[in-house]
Amino acid sequence: MGFVRFGSLRRITPIAPIWPPRYKAAVDRVYIDGFLEREAMSIQGEVLEVGGLGYTNRFGGDRVTAGSVLHSPIGASPEVTYAADLVDAPEIPSEHFDCVILPQTLLFIYDLQPAVRTLHRILRPGGVVLATVPGITQTVPDDKERWGQYWSFTDQSLGRLFGDVFGPDRVTIESHGNVKTTIALLHGLAKEDLNARDFALDDPHYPLTLTVKAVRAEATP
Repeated sequence: MGFVRFGSLRRITPIAPIWPPRYKAAVDRVYIDGFLEREAMSIQGEVLEVGGLGYTNRFGGDRVTAGSVLHSPIGASPEVTYAADLVDAPEIPSEHFDCVILPQTLLFIYDLQPAVRTLHRILRPGGVVLATVPGITQTVPDDKERWGQYWSFTDQSLGRLFGDVFGPDRVTIESHGNVKTTIALLHGLAKEDLNARDFALDDPHYPLTLTVKAVRAEATP
């Protein structure tokens, strides 16, 4: 029989609490930032981003003609453009945006199908939604208390969810993570605790973070 030296992992409580974060960036931010950097050319024209314009400004640059901020009506600040619930958001205009950036948001929405239909509605033909969601994760007490935390995802669930609205051939799903980065996230560690080699492998059996690129079909002539 083999012997495993668990070291610091021989414990039943996390090494660090998930909140406040150990450093500036949690492990999953490596995958989120990498996805949006790879899809930077899609961040252009009229852009809607959840929570703020950080990713819009960082990756869109001068390709962006206008940026709008979406936030839940709960706790929305005056800087928010649309204080709305994606499940039913008539205040957000139809066919208005070229890109919607939706990082780590869908897990807080219970009625997912209406929310995805809203995303499709507010995109212009040819417009793109760039979303990230957790696969394997813990709950975040503050967020769970404020918004409710309802879902974790797989590539299959995301493919069905977005494919039923956008069409399966217009949706690209990627799975990122491996056993080491997953353990690190669950222990509340940050990207500074790991090195670049730890992120080199994406093991589909450990979907720490999943990404979605869904494109609304062009208008029929």
